[in-house]
Amino acid sequence: MIKLIYYEMTKVLSNKFYIGLIVALLLITAVDVVRPWEGLTIRDQIQRNEIVDALYRANTLDDDDLNNLIYELKTLHWHHPQYDPTAPNDLPVLEPPPQYDYNAPGIFSKTIMGDSFLMYKLDSLIRQHNETLEVRANIVNTAKRFGALAVQNNDNFNIRMNATIIQLYSNNIDRNLLPTENFDTHYFSYQTHSVFIVIVVSVLFSTIFSNEYAIKLVTIQNTTKRGFNHTVLAKFIAGALMAFFIALLFSLLVLFAVTARYGLWGWLANVSLIKSMMISHLDINILSYMILDIIFKTLGAVFLAIICVTISFFTKNNLRSYALSTLILLIFYASSIFLNTNPTLLSSLFNVIYWFDSQFWFYRYQAVNILSFPVEWVAVYITFWILVSFILVAICVYFKERVKPKAM
Repeated sequence: MIKLIYYEMTKVLSNKFYIGLIVALLLITAVDVVRPWEGLTIRDQIQRNEIVDALYRANTLDDDDLNNLIYELKTLHWHHPQYDPTAPNDLPVLEPPPQYDYNAPGIFSKTIMGDSFLMYKLDSLIRQHNETLEVRANIVNTAKRFGALAVQNNDNFNIRMNATIIQLYSNNIDRNLLPTENFDTHYFSYQTHSVFIVIVVSVLFSTIFSNEYAIKLVTIQNTTKRGFNHTVLAKFIAGALMAFFIALLFSLLVLFAVTARYGLWGWLANVSLIKSMMISHLDINILSYMILDIIFKTLGAVFLAIICVTISFFTKNNLRSYALSTLILLIFYASSIFLNTNPTLLSSLFNVIYWFDSQFWFYRYQAVNILSFPVEWVAVYITFWILVSFILVAICVYFKERVKPKAM
């Protein structure tokens, strides 16, 4: 079996078109993330070379000292006639003083430009941290009210549901090591490589069986000692393994490219401090969530490969395989786009594309009622696709073509 799996993998990788497609999409991904034509702006250079150390020092201060630091920076370097510090949602509208020298020595960094950027960064980080704590406190208070109503109505599901929410959202979010906006803007919002993973997997494995039907290789395989039975399993295993490593390769490339351009600062901050994950129930740091996101993409590629191999098994024709695979993917993508504002468990359950969007499952706590116990959507989703994969493989093995070897 191991030799068959190795043979199936080398047969796919021997196709120059497939190799060229993978290399081309990897290059496009790297260039799109790094964007060498833009270069590092002054803001990027300041952030990388000066501001990170200053932010580390500033984050060790208590709230009063940090607010005083921000006020001092504003007072020293900026006029802000339209800024009302008593209004929490009023963003500062700042103007540089006359004859403003950006390259003059700063107080907390090498230049006044660095001080001004540090001021903006500290102000935005504190606002984000306070907003996160306020939102999570409101979630806990709401859960307590609904939990009390559930107790009165003897509603076991909602009692357990709200108790779980209170437990998940009562943790304290440390202000230290706050992330920059780069993680939200340049990693979690970057989904082009997910589309490329889907394209590569669907192209490579939609014809893994139909190619052999086209050249009549199946007839020869049926007369061998192991027959077509082992070949079916080998193709599924080879497709799953290759899809796993393809998705891993694209995901790690994006991670390394973002790191090379924007640095490492903020990886140990709580994932809830990312704006798009503010109400997430996960109590992990950003680095752990990045790993979780990569795991989801690799598993999604595996399940997508199993679907494509199954299509190829039954269609037995390259053109029909590509057409049906493309149609199914378009339906998946269309449903994820049109139902994304208010998706139901049923609409997301059958859609393999949601494997490539981990934020959909973890940006907030989502559970369903199973025997009066709250079970997370993601647990149901994972279980469902594991069962679907085993069923598809079993069906293909059951319906395999059997031809007895001819007597010699």
